[in-house]
Amino acid sequence: MGRRGDRQENTARELTRQFKNDSKRPAPIPLENCPWCGTKFDRNSFWLAPNANFPTDLHVRCANFR
Repeated sequence: MGRRGDRQENTARELTRQFKNDSKRPAPIPLENCPWCGTKFDRNSFWLAPNANFPTDLHVRCANFR
């Protein structure tokens, strides 16, 4: 069983925050690229809703979205 800190570091919230700060890190989901067009996800592809402090959802958008 891992320590509490280990579990907190692997939450969608924390992985998303890390990726937004450094997009060289792995994406917070098991996909690195958009499944439809193949564009690599960037820091604007993910956001936590309704807010980053108390999220209930992780939204994903292609970096090539127009």
